[in-house]
Amino acid sequence: MVEPKSPRSPPSMTSHTLASCGDSLDERVYRAIKEKHPGMEIDADAVDHIRNLMERLLREMMSDSPGNVYELEKKCAALFSLQKVQEIYQKWSESCERWGSRLHRAMVAKDRQLHERLVQFIKETLSGAVRRDAKELERMALYLLTSVDCLAVDLIMWVGNYVKKLRESGVNITISLQNVKISLLADPSLMQLNELLHRPDDDVSTSGQSMIFDFDMTEQMSPRAMLKLGAARRNKSYQEATAAFLSEERAYLRELNMLVNVFLRRFESVVTSEPKSYMEDIFGNITELHELSRKLERAIEDARELNDPFSAGAGLWELAEAAEFDVYHQYVKHISSGTYLDTIAKILTMRSYATSFENEAKPYTRQRDASGAGASSYAASSASAVATSASFYLAVRYVLPQLLLVPIVHFFKYVEHATRLQNMSQNEDDRGDLMNTRNTLTALAVRIEKTCAMNGTIQKRMKIEQSARIAADSAPGSGGTSFDRILDIERGIDGYMGEPIARTCRELIREGDLRMVRPSLVSLTQESLRRRWSTDRHVYVFDHLIVLCKSHKSGWKFKDRLSLRTAEIRDLEDTEVLQNAFKVEGKEKVNGKGGADASRQYAYTFVCSSPEEKEAWMEAMIGIQSRSLLDRMLDGYLKEEKQKVPLLMPPCENYPFAEPDSDDNIVFEDYTSSSGMPVVKHGTIVKLVERLTHHSTIDIAYVRTFLISYRSFCKPSRLLELLILRFDVPMPKNLQGSDAKPSLFSSGNAFRDLAGNGSAAAAATLTATAAAAANVGAWRSGGPLAGRFDTVQSHGLSGTANVGGVSSNISCSNPAAKEPSIYTGFLHTSLVDQSIQRFKKEYVGPVQLRVLNVIRKWVVDHWYDFEADQELLEGVQDFLTKILDAKRPVSAQLRKFSKNVLSIVKKKVCASTGTTPAATSEGHFNFAFDRDDEPEEETLAERRRRTAELNAPCQPRKPDPPVWHVAKKGDTSAYDLLSLHPLEIGRQLTLIHFDLYRAVKPIELVGSAWTKSDKYKRSPQLLKLTDHSTQLTYWVSRSIVETESLEERVAMFSRVLEVMAVFEELHNFTGLVAFYSALNKACVHRLTWCWDRLDSEKQKCYDRFQKLCNPHWTEMVKRLQTINPPCVPFFGHYLTSIVFYESGNSTFVNLPGYDMRHDQQENDSLLVSFLKCRRIANVISEIQMFQNEPYTLKKEESMR
Repeated sequence: MVEPKSPRSPPSMTSHTLASCGDSLDERVYRAIKEKHPGMEIDADAVDHIRNLMERLLREMMSDSPGNVYELEKKCAALFSLQKVQEIYQKWSESCERWGSRLHRAMVAKDRQLHERLVQFIKETLSGAVRRDAKELERMALYLLTSVDCLAVDLIMWVGNYVKKLRESGVNITISLQNVKISLLADPSLMQLNELLHRPDDDVSTSGQSMIFDFDMTEQMSPRAMLKLGAARRNKSYQEATAAFLSEERAYLRELNMLVNVFLRRFESVVTSEPKSYMEDIFGNITELHELSRKLERAIEDARELNDPFSAGAGLWELAEAAEFDVYHQYVKHISSGTYLDTIAKILTMRSYATSFENEAKPYTRQRDASGAGASSYAASSASAVATSASFYLAVRYVLPQLLLVPIVHFFKYVEHATRLQNMSQNEDDRGDLMNTRNTLTALAVRIEKTCAMNGTIQKRMKIEQSARIAADSAPGSGGTSFDRILDIERGIDGYMGEPIARTCRELIREGDLRMVRPSLVSLTQESLRRRWSTDRHVYVFDHLIVLCKSHKSGWKFKDRLSLRTAEIRDLEDTEVLQNAFKVEGKEKVNGKGGADASRQYAYTFVCSSPEEKEAWMEAMIGIQSRSLLDRMLDGYLKEEKQKVPLLMPPCENYPFAEPDSDDNIVFEDYTSSSGMPVVKHGTIVKLVERLTHHSTIDIAYVRTFLISYRSFCKPSRLLELLILRFDVPMPKNLQGSDAKPSLFSSGNAFRDLAGNGSAAAAATLTATAAAAANVGAWRSGGPLAGRFDTVQSHGLSGTANVGGVSSNISCSNPAAKEPSIYTGFLHTSLVDQSIQRFKKEYVGPVQLRVLNVIRKWVVDHWYDFEADQELLEGVQDFLTKILDAKRPVSAQLRKFSKNVLSIVKKKVCASTGTTPAATSEGHFNFAFDRDDEPEEETLAERRRRTAELNAPCQPRKPDPPVWHVAKKGDTSAYDLLSLHPLEIGRQLTLIHFDLYRAVKPIELVGSAWTKSDKYKRSPQLLKLTDHSTQLTYWVSRSIVETESLEERVAMFSRVLEVMAVFEELHNFTGLVAFYSALNKACVHRLTWCWDRLDSEKQKCYDRFQKLCNPHWTEMVKRLQTINPPCVPFFGHYLTSIVFYESGNSTFVNLPGYDMRHDQQENDSLLVSFLKCRRIANVISEIQMFQNEPYTLKKEESMR
């Protein structure tokens, strides 16, 4: 049992200083991507996960409060290998020697900012220790910075190589959060480092709830967890019940994919001389169940997307009426015969199969060796043990028999879902269809139960599976999330020691009582067992951990905890003394005396009550250990199958956005953005709109830039026309007519149906493809790659299987593949049907959703376009209203989105006209949770920045009252520079300037509109600001010159400088430049006697203002980069930059002899210089940045 360690207080896990480093750490992750894998994209949530790992490394290295670099290096040695520690020290030494005493000042701006925050973090950690030298703190911060950089580079190197190896042929290779997690769990060395960073220095009980808030409660659950959690859901509406049904069916479909595309395909790949009936004896008609599940998923998707309100009964009854579910009865008969267990046992004893199974795992386990030096730098001593315990052989022995029972358990859930939907449905026809479906399934369930009852072994196995599921569903906390369930378990264990379970585990796999033989027992005899050498244990098996407890009063008492990743599960043969037993043994690291690392060995022998129970426990533990291996096998197949199903494009004749990219229509920069997106340099209007609503990439910065600058090359009405054309996506030529019937491909007569619907080309293509596939025995469940030789890389299959204009060539280098497969006669969902589904999911759906999102951003951020053009407003309203038409075949999500955008438009119209908008019933629309792949509303960096702003100290809510000098309130005739208080003059002018500054719209800056003949019409607010500044300059200079006495003039000079000091304090650079211009007018500048009589303090203030208002504005730009809003920048230097970009660059790049900088062009073949648009938009974005934060000052109307 793990010995408790002495308590020690770790640094705060919610350090505000360390949390503020998030953006800088994200930047270093992107820097590592550019360095190791240029052009590769990475998802924001994956970056957030890596950043969290870097933050944990920083906390871990400072956990012992090290006082110098030497102590930091000792802590680093406990986390990394010796080779990595030497590498970190070498890089740190080179940095120190290169920068020397100018360590902090020599850094670039971003590194210096992160370095400052790390120094502050070290100071907070060492707050109770002896004060350290500032230079030593800087050196320690540099060592921490070097350590996290090495971690990021190595992790990015390994994950990137893993993605390249696993998804080799993908064009847009993206590192997702799932890739990062699989990489951390698949490689033992990275997994060990991850466990060290997630483990606190001391073992604490769960009463310390502070650690819980670091957990990610939104992690994606595994398919098995989804299956267990689904029955416990209590849906409050028909829509939620349908969504739960679809979610569970997809999880179940992944389990079937595991059976068909991993086990069955691997078995077929090694069948040579053995009888082909082996596959039928093991899997039966599993491919028919796989096909039915796909049809059912399609039916539920169609019900959710095309019906409003949802009506799933029609699709379910269509399948039930056609007796499609009868395949489950046939499958149950096969399983009840028990031949699958005998065949599996026979195959496992064959030498050829055993060798092939071990070879199956090698391409996946060897990915660690091919991933570069990043992975090998960590402790990899346990790699062989994990690879052995998670081999494909063990998966076949223990996981496969239990997976074959999953379809039987899942069938009874169909009856539950049909009953639940019937009770919730408010449509009479839908209730009738659901009632018929339920009656049909209930009758079939009775027959299945009778068949199961004929085999006692199967009945016992089914009871174990169902009881485990019922126990998990009915346990306290099961109605909530899996996270809550784990917390409840941990709270119910008395004396629990170790890190919180929920820190590393996300789901409970199995729990129950087992008989345990005491670890000290060497030899077993019947007499030993009678003499109390065995005891009872309640065992919890989580996805990463085994927790052993014993009965104690009314609950459980903690005994031990074992890591499943480093444990070895051994099957013990039955003897006269010990039956139905297995052994868990292993070795793991613990903290020894004095904080030194130590290790302990453990070995526990458990005895089950029956062989079926033993199989269930072994399947649970072996399933966890082999999960990453099987998931990688399945992901590799699904990726390969997806590539064989083409994503066809619409015809270019009536859909110009489908034209392929070329140098004639779009040009990209030779670098990518910080998020890995390609950066557009030039492009036609059509291509720019295509990138604006691209189906596979999302670039928020590009959308913002486009909407700011599009008026320089496109009219608003033309943009709306292109967006509507982009929304109406036509079907590809080779698929036109194939989508006429929703259930067109649900029958086996796909060729006849295709021809009957007038799609001869598609039918001919499908016929040619199926014939080519039949020649190599490739057609069975799973798609065009299904068959004996399933993978291109490992089995010699090469070629393409596409539709229409893409050739269908399939060849096989292995002669054995020419034999027909046993499933050749079974036609899976046709290639055309799969192409249609992929086209709708991956092209039509994303494009339409992003078109609506662009319109929404256009309406919200640039409403002035619609205010000035009534036809444009009517056009967008008409477009959104047509989407809501029930006859239009769009998804319910798009209808909901359109309804929300239309309500925003109505509110804007009412606000413009001064009327009150009518109450709407659609309620709040949360865009963040509407679609998983649409992070357009708010990125992770923006969310963190917003949180930091909310936590930052804010300005007082109650503004200070006005300050008066000589003049009294209301006596406006006595108001002047000398009678009013300089502080209040500066405040009131700042409020006026800010109101004028924030009223300037982006449309007034595009195309240098303020320089045109109709400038007062195109840039009214900007000219108001400039005119007010000019008049203010004139008023100040006139007030000085018209003062008669010398003393009053000197006092006027001093008062002007005092007001300028107030402007500087309030960051009002517009007022500062206006007053400075007044002092530099010729009539004021020549008053040398007044200048000579100013005191030295005022002279120094003037010199400072003179440097700040230098004509090149260098000092003012630096000041703007360091201050925080509220602020009123001087508009002049922005206008100078815009004029420079407008005059020095042409709007269209392919007409060099003709100046079109400010002409609205309608020729779609012209290349627009989006580089120029991006530069101007960056300037406008900087202007907008200071328009959103108002001053908390009180207006004095009498002074305005």
